[in-house]
Amino acid sequence: MPGHNMKITRLPLSISVLGLFAALSSAQANELIVNCAQLGASSGQGSVVEPSEFCAKTIIPFDFGDAPAPYPSSKEANGARHELGTDVYLGTCVDSDSGFEVGDLEASLDDNNAATPVYGTCTDDDDEDGVTFSRIVLGQKDIPVQIVANKACKLNAWIDWDASKDWNGTGEQVFKDVDLVEGNNEVLLDVPKFAAVSSTFARFRCSTAGGDKIVGDALDGEVEDYKIRIEASDAKPPLSVGNLVWLDADRNGQQNKGEYGVAGTELTLLKADGTRARDLNNVLVPIQIVAAEGDYLFTNLPAGEYIVRVKPPAAYSSTEGGIDPDKDASDTDSNCTIVNGHIQTPAFTLSEQTTINNTNPSVDCGLYQLHHSIGNQVWIDNGGGVLANANNGLLDSGEPAVSDGVRIELLGKAGNLISSTTTQNGFYLFSPLVQGEYKVCIAASNFNSGGLLAGYTASTGGDEIDANLDGDNNDNGGALDAKGICSGWLTLGVDEPLNESPTASGVVGDDGYGSLDAHANLTVDFALLPPSTPVATPLTLGDKVWVDLNADGIQDEVEPGLSGASVRLTTASGVTVNDLDGKPVGVQVTSDTGLYRFTNLPEGDYIVTVQPPSGYYLTEGGLDVDGSNDNTDSNCIAASGSSAKTHPVTLSIGAEPSSSVDGDDENSNLTADCGFYRSVSVGDTIWDDLNADGQQDVNEPGLSGVTVELTEADGLTPVLDYNGDVIPAVTTDSSGSYRFDNLKPGTYAVVVKPQIGYQVSPGGNDPDTDTSATDSNCVAQDGIYRTPSFDLRVDGDVSHFHNPDVDCGFYRSVTLGDFVWIDRDADGRQDSGEPGLAGATVRLMDSNGQAAKDLFGNTVPAVITDQNGKYRFSHLAEGDYVVSVTVPMGFTPTLAVADANSDNDTDSNGVVRLDELSVKSQSIKLEWGREPSFEDDDSSSNLTVDFGFVPGAGVQIPTLSQWGMIFLSFLMAIVALFRRREH
Repeated sequence: MPGHNMKITRLPLSISVLGLFAALSSAQANELIVNCAQLGASSGQGSVVEPSEFCAKTIIPFDFGDAPAPYPSSKEANGARHELGTDVYLGTCVDSDSGFEVGDLEASLDDNNAATPVYGTCTDDDDEDGVTFSRIVLGQKDIPVQIVANKACKLNAWIDWDASKDWNGTGEQVFKDVDLVEGNNEVLLDVPKFAAVSSTFARFRCSTAGGDKIVGDALDGEVEDYKIRIEASDAKPPLSVGNLVWLDADRNGQQNKGEYGVAGTELTLLKADGTRARDLNNVLVPIQIVAAEGDYLFTNLPAGEYIVRVKPPAAYSSTEGGIDPDKDASDTDSNCTIVNGHIQTPAFTLSEQTTINNTNPSVDCGLYQLHHSIGNQVWIDNGGGVLANANNGLLDSGEPAVSDGVRIELLGKAGNLISSTTTQNGFYLFSPLVQGEYKVCIAASNFNSGGLLAGYTASTGGDEIDANLDGDNNDNGGALDAKGICSGWLTLGVDEPLNESPTASGVVGDDGYGSLDAHANLTVDFALLPPSTPVATPLTLGDKVWVDLNADGIQDEVEPGLSGASVRLTTASGVTVNDLDGKPVGVQVTSDTGLYRFTNLPEGDYIVTVQPPSGYYLTEGGLDVDGSNDNTDSNCIAASGSSAKTHPVTLSIGAEPSSSVDGDDENSNLTADCGFYRSVSVGDTIWDDLNADGQQDVNEPGLSGVTVELTEADGLTPVLDYNGDVIPAVTTDSSGSYRFDNLKPGTYAVVVKPQIGYQVSPGGNDPDTDTSATDSNCVAQDGIYRTPSFDLRVDGDVSHFHNPDVDCGFYRSVTLGDFVWIDRDADGRQDSGEPGLAGATVRLMDSNGQAAKDLFGNTVPAVITDQNGKYRFSHLAEGDYVVSVTVPMGFTPTLAVADANSDNDTDSNGVVRLDELSVKSQSIKLEWGREPSFEDDDSSSNLTVDFGFVPGAGVQIPTLSQWGMIFLSFLMAIVALFRRREH
């Protein structure tokens, strides 16, 4: 029926039509359509309309939702509706709706048919009786919702959490195809934290097939809409605090990559008053023991002021920090400090406002391990020049330390080797160590033949073998045995001696590694006696560091010594050398002579290292001193940075070069020489030689962007720098300047590649013989522009390290030409087959009619057209010119059809007739770069200035070969004339 929310459906004959009819309202009953012949009694059978057909067709009612608009409830909105053809429904009853009765704000106008439900028994006018809600609280989870289903069905439900008048928002479908059993059901509802605290609407639908949507038809079941209220939460959320207890290896108070947790650390959560904290259940918060990761977390806490107290394992303490968590939310710093002997954080506030998602994840504590250490020094107990103090076991003034590199070993309680180190300035240190028993030994290997302490013995006076007595600056070593010279056993703890001095760090009581003074024993000392051996023969090693002016690796007589070079002597293994008196051999700085000399040396292998002054570079060479007695070569090879060093040099008594080689005896080697050269440079200007005179005038600018290459003397071979890399080409700057720096002394050439159209200026002067700063040194040679080869040398004068006078001038000229021809048909156009006119005289004039001058200031002479009628004027400056042509008798100028500036290469430009045989062009403007390029691919020349002449009657026009003969005869006549004049 149009306008009614009913569906025409064929019912099974088992359904009583009269019973269904009775369940309908009067309005709905009127819509009953009888299509069969008649209705029977309550059995529902009708009479036959067609053979063997028993049927009844009727209108099935719907159940609609009744949430108010704009919620989709009405028929026009395709509202949710269920066919009431079966007894699947929610609650105790279901009645039908016309589809026109849309609910008000109370969702109560589903229908008013309490007395006549389609199914069940209604207790009041509203059949929304299948869903019972508990109190709906914002953010609460697992709220029970009671649902009564008359038959098993699938539940789909929506709640408008954000009160936006629809159910399309995030998370608003709260149940999807939940299976309900016949009878009572309970489902659990989670209320999201983003829900609006307000009244809103819910829609619950249940059908056998399920899959129901917010709108649309279902074949059975019921839809029930409810107005509900979302209430604000009155519960306080549980709060948490955590994060990390870590080993701050560098003690900077910041968590760095690679720093890990301190396992076994005990954490207690306190209230601000120092008492144990309780959680929301009023239970004491359990003490936590962190694992290797170092993470911790205290949960289920009420808001308040808290302190985290940290009890680390033994031998740990708090690193730098103590940052207030309330003032700095950094997750990488340490919030702990020591308060009354406890490691703990400042009191901090824990609340919803001071946390992220109710958790403060940035309360961290950095710890460091309390190091222990053992040290101190080994010295030679020779009395320091006071015989009475020798071998007294005490450190006296003037007594020297042993050489650097003496091996010291630390033994554990079982006699096992724990660690080893070497002395530096006589000091040694073992750190970090843990508490325990240790023994310190000067390793036996030091006393072997060739060892640093070969021949040394233990001091015998004033020994304090018991290192636990904490005496300082006295000998704790026993006699030399298989393990070396050892102290007694010492127990390392937390009450070690204080304020020991001297120390390697230079600070009283400080081991230099961060250990507490009370955790470091810096009193374990050893006194040694030097060997009582015959006086050794002193050896000497030298000799010269020089300036290799020509960088050839050979000392020339004129080459001076290098002043200010630092020369250091080490053993072949790089250890500082002690002379025969046991004193360290110091660094020498060369004077003007460049000489150095290390004396009073024992036999051994040595390396000489030279650090030259800034700006000097190692020359060629590097020969082994032992392999060559040459006293004029360079023996250094590259070391680190700009320094250089020799190969190891062996000094042996009586085996060094004789006096004929180095001027000294066989106990001195004075051939260890090193050459260095001062780098040189060259420049300077590539310029636009406007008047092409080869001289830089004040008004002549530099040429920028020109490529300049530095080559060997041949102008071809690339130059290598002192690193062996090719020195790249440079381009001139805006002033035309260029420069090549850091060059070895040598012979070079400069190659210049100017822009197209530039020609080299007159000059080509040798930079070595002509040091003018204004001339041009370039010439054209083998297709390139280059300078003659020149030498870059240094002679000690700083001003001579750079040659600023290698300059090249280039000029650009314009050209004019080029054709005089016989215009047979007198049309002023060059036609195919019209030959050139040889022997015509062509003159070039300026715009004033005077003879023109070229770029060099010379008068441009007249030219004679060749056998092809060609002529050309080159090396012209930019400007205005006029061309005149005089031809042989019998020819007259043809018709002039174009201005010479038109750049037409087929017309005649003789527009002004001077006489019967002569004609001239109009003024022609020549501009570099703006001339036509189609005729010769060069925009600096205008070769379109042509002149046509018409032959008179009876004039015989020679062939091309005849023109050649005529032109040759003409030239021979000129030659004969000049020869006659010479005679």
